[in-house]
Amino acid sequence: MDFKLAPLPFAENALEPYISQRTVGIHYHKHHQGYMDKLDKALANDKRRALTLEEIVRGSDGDVFNNAAQVWNHDFYWRSIEPGSNAAPTAGPLLRQIEATLVPWTRCRSNCARSLRVSLVRAGGG
Repeated sequence: MDFKLAPLPFAENALEPYISQRTVGIHYHKHHQGYMDKLDKALANDKRRALTLEEIVRGSDGDVFNNAAQVWNHDFYWRSIEPGSNAAPTAGPLLRQIEATLVPWTRCRSNCARSLRVSLVRAGGG
């Protein structure tokens, strides 16, 4: 595997005002790149280097697992958010599960937004 950080699928300031350019930059350039660099170093002369990231996560432990899992988590996170999207799900298993076990989507969304605002105030948003 070539341990290179994929480019962000959007500009670093595209998530403002919800997530600042500074926060995106820190998480992408410092955290995500840091995990990638540590994984690259840990697997410099290792046969697992030929595996996919998912295979490395599944077949490793310790520092290699931690760094590979964090790279995967960050990759997933960047692909899971979309600047300017305010769309609600209209169908699918996730929406059905939310509404079957929690609350209607509109209430779930407002509860999540309220929880996020509270946690940002309490924890500082980083």
